[in-house]
Amino acid sequence: MEPATAQLLVGGLGIAGTLTAAVVTQILARRAERERREDEDETRWLRDRLDITTALLSKAGHVHRELYSAAALLNSPDGTYDDRPTWLAGHNNLIEAPEEGLPGMLSSEDREILIEFQMEVTELLTAMEDDVSRIVLLGTEAEATAAKEMHEALWWAEADLEMYAPPNLAYGHLHDAKNAIDAFVTACRSGLRVP
Repeated sequence: MEPATAQLLVGGLGIAGTLTAAVVTQILARRAERERREDEDETRWLRDRLDITTALLSKAGHVHRELYSAAALLNSPDGTYDDRPTWLAGHNNLIEAPEEGLPGMLSSEDREILIEFQMEVTELLTAMEDDVSRIVLLGTEAEATAAKEMHEALWWAEADLEMYAPPNLAYGHLHDAKNAIDAFVTACRSGLRVP
């Protein structure tokens, strides 16, 4: 092989090696940048999600405690809960019940306390709609499902207070709501990468 051909061949290999190195470097840099962006996308909303889930969990705990306290005022005049048409003297809810209460079943003071509980709880549950919506948008699918189920369970428990339901029904729904709160916490801990 002539020296000029050898020099051209060596020069060509050098240029090819440099071009290959540049292409490989570009490919690896793009891959690293894509992985960095994917990781950033996964963690970008963690702080916001933590704030939202904390706010929602705080409200849910408050609502649950209020409903539990209110349930202690639910009672039956004769200890039975079977005959719903005569329950609360034919009234459908606490608001419809007479202000003076119902003798042997509901005092005027208990009615007033229960209505105050109901108004506070209803206000909190309505405010929770915003937090649940944010979790549906920013959270994982499991967090969104758990948030909606928890909110629904708390509304069911509130309905028991509103209609002056029998305690056995009210406490059953409160138990369901507590389980839904616990499921929400589990979903959030997983979604927020808490060990």
